[in-house]
Amino acid sequence: MKFANYYYIGGLDMKYERILVAVDGSPVAERAAVFAADMAESLGAVMDLLYISCFPESTNEPLDEVSWLPDSVMRSTMREAEEAFSHVRGLLPESALRYEHERSGVPAEEIIAFAKEKG
Repeated sequence: MKFANYYYIGGLDMKYERILVAVDGSPVAERAAVFAADMAESLGAVMDLLYISCFPESTNEPLDEVSWLPDSVMRSTMREAEEAFSHVRGLLPESALRYEHERSGVPAEEIIAFAKEKG
């Protein structure tokens, strides 16, 4: 699927320079990234891949005591992000210009904050 360099939305001509895609390792996020890569390439835009963990990086620290949380929750946030990015990397063309970002917090809030920061 190819896209025009500009979109006409509500009387405004808009050029897309950045496309934000939240990734979490799911098939839906992977399909969204593939679609966004095609769109970004057609528009000459950069793609920002964003992974958000609900837990801060402090969960990467070894615990002195056995955690009451299951291993699936206490997994390394860095490892979770790398797995999500790795899956997407394998699906995207090498020519796709992209940046990978990691954050922690409430996903919806972090996505909005990131979009506002990047403009």
